[in-house]
Amino acid sequence: MGIQKWGKYEKGLDMFGNNIKHQRSRYTSFSSSLNRMHRESEKQRRLLQKELKENRKLLEKDAAALEVQAFELQIAVLKSVHKEIPNVWEWDKIINQPSPVKPTETYHNEERAINDYNNYVPSLIDKIFFRTKSKLNKLKENIEIEKKKDKKINTDRIETYNNLLSEYEGNVELAKKILNGDLEAYFEAIYAADPFNDIYDIGSVIKVNLIDKYTTYVDFFSNIHQIVPSEKKTLTKTGKVSVKNMPKKEYYELYQDYVCGCTLRIGRELFALLPLNLIIITAHSEELPILSVALERDIFLKLNFEMLYPSDSLVNFKHNMKFKKTEGFFPIEPLNIPDL
Repeated sequence: MGIQKWGKYEKGLDMFGNNIKHQRSRYTSFSSSLNRMHRESEKQRRLLQKELKENRKLLEKDAAALEVQAFELQIAVLKSVHKEIPNVWEWDKIINQPSPVKPTETYHNEERAINDYNNYVPSLIDKIFFRTKSKLNKLKENIEIEKKKDKKINTDRIETYNNLLSEYEGNVELAKKILNGDLEAYFEAIYAADPFNDIYDIGSVIKVNLIDKYTTYVDFFSNIHQIVPSEKKTLTKTGKVSVKNMPKKEYYELYQDYVCGCTLRIGRELFALLPLNLIIITAHSEELPILSVALERDIFLKLNFEMLYPSDSLVNFKHNMKFKKTEGFFPIEPLNIPDL
């Protein structure tokens, strides 16, 4: 009996051991699966980090390229301010242009609705279901609706006409005054046309002092520190922004281009707007006069503004300017009419 019991006991131990081995095998398999999942997750994480890093580099390169492009655009604006083509105001033609034609009132919508009402023929279905009366009522109501539409259209057209007529009369009156040499009208035209708006935006101030109907003084104020960047931005081979101090020669030449370019631009705008023959422009930097030039209409309008260098073009006119490439502008004496 004892041996038999022990045999059963051994058999039980074997089963228990096998069960433990099976559980251990399952655990090992589960652990291996977890490890594989962990390794795969870690691999995905590293790939995502690499991708994010690459995307970040691309974004940084794009941002750097935009920064350099903005700088280059700023420089291009300073160098090309004289190339803007002004609107030419032909005051003699404004006087002779025909006035706006007053629109006649129209009632197309109402007429169409009345026609629909008068020509309505009830269908068989309308007769069977006794809808003839309701259809006629709707057509009659539609006449009033379309009548209101016509009224709105006519009112809007008259309002547009009145605005155009008012503008026309104002322009004709202004043109007459300008051609008669009314200096107040000159100032009114300058205020209305606002020809120097983008020069103001860059950071400069312009003051016009009319002498007579053919002559004016203009004072142009700018500050090199507000206008010309002291640093130069370029893009490296790796796509990063390189910032260096702008070389003195380049710095001062850029300011000269801007000052002379603005001088030409002021002349273009005023000659296009007003019947002036002589414009004496004096440019100031930090309140000191640095350039003064007398622009004569006949000579000025023959210049090729798209091709010229602003500072070189001044040789065509009486002017005072003292400039050194490594030191910039020096104060000068402004021109006056007796000097010409």
